Amino acid sequence: MVSGLCDVVSLALAQLGLDDAHIMYVHVSTDVLYGLESQGPVSYYAVVALPLHKFFGVSAPPDNWTHTLQLQDEGSVVVRVDEVKKLCRQVKASSTGAFEALFTTQSNNHIAYQSPAWLTLVAMRDMFVTQYMAVHYLGQARSHLDITQKMKPKSSKFETWPLYNIYRALFAADMIIKGSLLVITFEEGSPELACLREMKGVSNAEELAAGADKARALLDSLQSALASCPYKASVTQDDERTLGTWLTSTRLSLL
Repeated sequence: MVSGLCDVVSLALAQLGLDDAHIMYVHVSTDVLYGLESQGPVSYYAVVALPLHKFFGVSAPPDNWTHTLQLQDEGSVVVRVDEVKKLCRQVKASSTGAFEALFTTQSNNHIAYQSPAWLTLVAMRDMFVTQYMAVHYLGQARSHLDITQKMKPKSSKFETWPLYNIYRALFAADMIIKGSLLVITFEEGSPELACLREMKGVSNAEELAAGADKARALLDSLQSALASCPYKASVTQDDERTLGTWLTSTRLSLL
């Protein structure tokens, strides 16, 4: 399946006129990424490095693309692509999406392709984890809690994605605040995976309210514990220089 991931992204890049882009990372953006059974349409996320000559000229090249493919087996799929410099900016800003890519493992070949250059960055990922990441995750949880308060049933069933996203964000914030390794793909039998499955099964107003109340209590507890987080507040200038050195080395290696 790993080669299949790259094949899909390569096809999208070709149709975008980016045949010479170097694929560094790919994952399938479905519930599989977090250890759950896949539901809904499949989409792909990739990080690529453009060749150095693309940066010569008056105008800088784009740093992200979105393309829809029609595949025989999967139907219509969306491929989102970020140029590696954008990924580095996101790491510097403690963006949660960038770190979910860095902390995703290849324990399931449906999940990720990682190039040797990408694995070099993965080996440095811990130095970029910050308290600000936990702040971002707590903000995501708070935003989705506000959504649950405005939700109304569709037919006889509620949409479950806000609760599901709330708990994913809270679990990530909890790991960061405790100084634990950030886990993206939860293992079978873990309490986190059991909770996510429970939240996706919510089907009535009472369950929705109960799940939201429990999440708000956890959010308040984590917010109070944030000051005890052992990680630094934000990415330092030394960290930024290290990231820049890696980016330069990666570009030169593609010459």
